[in-house]
Amino acid sequence: MSREVVVCDIKFEIFQIDVLGTSIENVFKKYSKGYKNTTIGEYIYSQKQCNNSDYLNPLNKYGDRVFCKFKISESHNILKKRGLYCYFVDGQVKYLGKCTSNFGTRINAGYGNISPKNCFKGGQPTNCHVNSEINQALSRGQCIEIGIWVAQDEDSNPSISGMEKSAITNLIGKLSLWNIQTK
Repeated sequence: MSREVVVCDIKFEIFQIDVLGTSIENVFKKYSKGYKNTTIGEYIYSQKQCNNSDYLNPLNKYGDRVFCKFKISESHNILKKRGLYCYFVDGQVKYLGKCTSNFGTRINAGYGNISPKNCFKGGQPTNCHVNSEINQALSRGQCIEIGIWVAQDEDSNPSISGMEKSAITNLIGKLSLWNIQTK
C-alpha cells in the first residue's frame, strides 16, 4: 500500500525511485563526432582536464555538474498519466513541477536520464539542475522519493499549470526549493 503526502492541499502518492547509477561525470562521452575525429564530449572533457575554462562556453549553467540515473518503476500505472510531481529529500519538498504529457517521459527520460544535449545552452538546464541535486542528496545518503498527483481526464493543461504555480508560490520562503524560477 502506498502512502500519501499533502502539499499545498494537493494529495501526492509517494513512490520510491529506482537509482540506476550515481556520480556520472562525463555525460558527453558518446556524443557525436567533433574536432579531429573525437566526440564533442571527449573534446569538451579534454579541455576541462587541461583547466581550459572555455569548455564551459557551450554549456548551460548546470551542464557541468555530476549526474545520476534513476526512474520510476514501470510496474506503476502512472507512467502514461499527467499531473503534478514533487521530489522529496528526507521527507521535505525540494522541487515541484507539472507534467502535461506523461510521467514516463518527464521523469524517466527527462530528469532521470541526462543526455548530453540537455547540458548545452538551449538544452534542459532544469533537468540538469534537479538531477545533480538528487545526485548530491544520494551521495549524502539521503532518501529520495517522488510524489505524484494524477490529473483527471477533465483537468486541462492550463489548470495543471495554475495548480503548479499556486503551489510553488505558497512554498516560496517556507522551504529551500530547487525550482529555478524561485531563485
